[in-house]
Amino acid sequence: MSDIVVSLSVAQFSLLYYDYTLTLSREVELFWKRPRRSWPFAIFIANRYLTVLGHVPSSFYWFWSPGVHSNYRVVGAIAMIVRVYALYDRSRYILAMLVFLAVGANAIGFLVVSSIPSSLLFDVVVFGLTFWRSVHSRTPGQKNVSDVLLRDGSLYFAVMSVANIGNIIALLVASDNVKDVTPGFTNIVSATLISRLMLNLRDPSVSVPAAASFPPLSRPSAFASTRGSPGVETTTTAQYP
Repeated sequence: MSDIVVSLSVAQFSLLYYDYTLTLSREVELFWKRPRRSWPFAIFIANRYLTVLGHVPSSFYWFWSPGVHSNYRVVGAIAMIVRVYALYDRSRYILAMLVFLAVGANAIGFLVVSSIPSSLLFDVVVFGLTFWRSVHSRTPGQKNVSDVLLRDGSLYFAVMSVANIGNIIALLVASDNVKDVTPGFTNIVSATLISRLMLNLRDPSVSVPAAASFPPLSRPSAFASTRGSPGVETTTTAQYP
């Protein structure tokens, strides 16, 4: 294995576990000490621990046999779909469009060499929807969910765009060993940014529109349309379930 592959492998695992230790206390306060029977909690835990625990064996195996990585961006895509869906007052049209794009991106990944272009398209659509809704629903002098989604969503889009472009370049010109490393690095960056976004959405200073909150897992209407006029009621509760 070349030095550049070893360096990239060490960098991605260091980023993953260093960020995990930095945010563990916030995770305990904002997720584990609050009601846990909710869709966002389940998505957060899946995104967080499929990545953290899933890379434990591969972090050892990588240095003997390159090419071991898993695509954990599926969970991240689900998290982004849920957030945009809530931001648009649980619009089924928005949900159907995003699910179609996400499924299409993964289907292309199975059928062709790389799903990077379709993943980039999905990120562009999510960012565009987030930007449009956030700009038109901002409340001056008040930090709300739209502000957090706009700020963290912009960061996610910028970083993932650079990462995907890097993957395309590596796919075209890099050696096979480097091609094996770069998708894993992109997955780790994606999972890390999604975890940060979900933690920031539960910050106590963030006000939450009533329509943007999700009912518990035990309620079958978790993805049903809201009743009444959307976006009328607001609350300043710290929980973004």
